[in-house]
Amino acid sequence: MFRGEYDGAVDRLRIRLATSEGKEKGRLRRTLAEHPFGTIKRAFNQGYLLLKGFRKVKGEVGFTMLAYNMRRVNQHFWSWNDNKFDEEVKKRENKQKSLADNSSVTKCL
Repeated sequence: MFRGEYDGAVDRLRIRLATSEGKEKGRLRRTLAEHPFGTIKRAFNQGYLLLKGFRKVKGEVGFTMLAYNMRRVNQHFWSWNDNKFDEEVKKRENKQKSLADNSSVTKCL
């Protein structure tokens, strides 16, 4: 029988994952880690890697992750910017309304 260098660590991990707390952490990890990969496969059409060799695959995955991160930053920025823009538009409309209301009062006098 052959035991690898890390078999002890693997055995300890299996014991921890068999507990109820370990199962809950495993479920949480699956939900957190699967989202980006599912999004990448669907949105960027990355069902499989096109290149061969560790260095090339590393580059391909790196570009895909960069595109994914840029897309998330862009979505975050625009949603934040839209909220700020909407607030600014409301402030200006309220200011214009108040100025218009004040000017009509002074015209009547």
